[in-house]
Amino acid sequence: MKYFFYFVLIILAVALLVFLGYFFRYKGGGGETPGGMNNTASSSSPSLSFPAPPAGTPPGSTLPASTTTPVAQLSPEEKFGLVSPYPASDYFISPSGTIAVIQPDGQVIKIEAGNASILSSTPIANLLSAAFSRDGKLVLASFGTPADLQTSVFDVARKSWRPLPAGLRGATWAPDSASIAYFTVRGSRDVLETLDLGNIKAQPREMLSLAAYDLVPRWVLPNQIFLEGKPSSFIPSSLLRFDIKKRALSFLVRDKLGLETIWDKKGERGLGFEGSQNQNGGLLSLLDAQGRTSRQLSIATLPSKCAFGASTATSSAASPSSTMLYCAVPRGTQEFARSPLPDVYEKRALFTEDGFRAINLQSGAQTILWNDPGIILDATRLKIFGSRLYFINRLDQKLYSISLAGAASN
Repeated sequence: MKYFFYFVLIILAVALLVFLGYFFRYKGGGGETPGGMNNTASSSSPSLSFPAPPAGTPPGSTLPASTTTPVAQLSPEEKFGLVSPYPASDYFISPSGTIAVIQPDGQVIKIEAGNASILSSTPIANLLSAAFSRDGKLVLASFGTPADLQTSVFDVARKSWRPLPAGLRGATWAPDSASIAYFTVRGSRDVLETLDLGNIKAQPREMLSLAAYDLVPRWVLPNQIFLEGKPSSFIPSSLLRFDIKKRALSFLVRDKLGLETIWDKKGERGLGFEGSQNQNGGLLSLLDAQGRTSRQLSIATLPSKCAFGASTATSSAASPSSTMLYCAVPRGTQEFARSPLPDVYEKRALFTEDGFRAINLQSGAQTILWNDPGIILDATRLKIFGSRLYFINRLDQKLYSISLAGAASN
């Protein structure tokens, strides 16, 4: 009996030690979390090299409300650099150089004269997409789930959010106003509507009703809305053009695998990607205003990694049309060429390490704009403001820019 009593005491002592070890390890902040995951990067994570963020500004940090934080400014003479240390879903650069960023958590931040301040501290759970209007005065944010899709608009000047009717799909800005185009479902049909967000009393205007699936609107020209199927290398999709004045719908591109396009501001040129029949890479081509292939390009990239612009010899405003194409081009093309595109890239199953090229649209001549193998970038959401090319790096979600000085103009 005495031995049994000692045995029970030993078991209780061991159980107490195990409990105390668990408590101090998990509750006392001792590194590892339940489930065997720790708070540091996995040893299998890729080793990435980024420019250091501005001193005193933790990367990816959130600003305290009602305060300003100094942020190092990028000199206009610098060829390449970090523009904003805060993660970005979308951004806008004003002519005066003020930077506005909407973060993946929904907060909106302004960087002006070297100081960052918060415009909206309202968090947005499950932000699906965000986009600034062409003048940067409004932000359109979609969030939630496909079954419960919500959309709101943020007024930058008033620092206020305004909810929009539920169920708006693929909402996109007009190229010249505060109006948006989107699809909504009525019965078994998709209805294309527009809504003027600059007028609080405005009512939706029905443009088109059709039996379609997964079309996404792109308001390319004031009187033309392009409708594009979601790109997949396994299912053909098409690109249609809806003429608002004529209320006419026509095909631009029919039944192409992996179809993805972008267009210049005048709708005169497009850049189209077509996937291959065996789901290995694809072809990149320049398109004319009627959707016909005018030239195939030798570079291996996606339209979402490119932007149309003017050459450095002219300003964007003075140029009658886009004369240059600026692209982030993956350095290693083997994995890119044997992957089903753009599916794996859009699903973030594939990341790239990019250099940047400038392509003259008249001559076809290509110039290396920037290429530093020591800095790993996967560029998306390319935009041109002034004489610089801006983009979001998918690897750290921060905003960078490259000077366009020296880009070929002939």
